[in-house]
Amino acid sequence: MTPESPLHYSPPDNLPQSDGADQAGQDGLKRDAARSRRGRNKPPAEEAVAGGGDVESGRYTVGRYAYRSYEVRDGDELIAVTVYKKGADEVRRQLASRDRRISDLEAKIAALVSRLTGREGP
Repeated sequence: MTPESPLHYSPPDNLPQSDGADQAGQDGLKRDAARSRRGRNKPPAEEAVAGGGDVESGRYTVGRYAYRSYEVRDGDELIAVTVYKKGADEVRRQLASRDRRISDLEAKIAALVSRLTGREGP
């Protein structure tokens, strides 16, 4: 390709020369933006202290997780992370429902065992 070719580009001579300060300024802005994003993503413990608004219903709790998410916990154990609070509430509701069902079945089994052992004899 020759300099006279229409596809050749050369910048005009009257543009100011960059001494690298502009690039350093851009790098600083990117660093500041990354810091502010990291600051929003607080760990769950800090978020709870900052008023994350945990919702407790029996065994499972729903609270804020990071910046735009919600968590479901069983004590200290993280069960699920959801984008919407409604989703976290549904996960909590389903887990609580299953716990109730399990305890109902355990009670029925205990009743059947006591009936069977009461009838057994010599």
